[in-house]
Amino acid sequence: MSLNMIYIQRDPIFWVSMHRYHHQHVDSDKDPHSPIFGFWFSHMGWIFDNGYILEKYQERKNVEDLRKQAFYRFIKRTYILHLYAFALLIYILGGFTYLVWVVGVSTTWGYHVTFLVNSACHIWGNQAWNTGDLSKNNWQVFKKRQ
Repeated sequence: MSLNMIYIQRDPIFWVSMHRYHHQHVDSDKDPHSPIFGFWFSHMGWIFDNGYILEKYQERKNVEDLRKQAFYRFIKRTYILHLYAFALLIYILGGFTYLVWVVGVSTTWGYHVTFLVNSACHIWGNQAWNTGDLSKNNWQVFKKRQ
């Protein structure tokens, strides 16, 4: 099970498609989580506005390579079952306290660490190469993840 699934960031087909779309349209009006709309929007505001995502992210034909693979189609069809199975396993192993910490707190932490790449790494830091976008190397974000 991938981390994006454990952190409840949808199935791999959706996540990879959104990620590819972001890189195709980075820091533009079509970017689903662009910092040009401000730090908080790029950090997590975009996730609370489904209408915005549907408007900006209409074309989803950039993951045909994954759609051809039975494994990814299976994960997409059974995504919610994996979440429930994981949560049930954690509850069986440690009760409600484990459920809160392993599922609730770690999911919240995982969201914020992931979203820091969307926000902080496109606002603060050094840009070693002229990439034509706002992406930056931010040692505060990456020192713990490497």
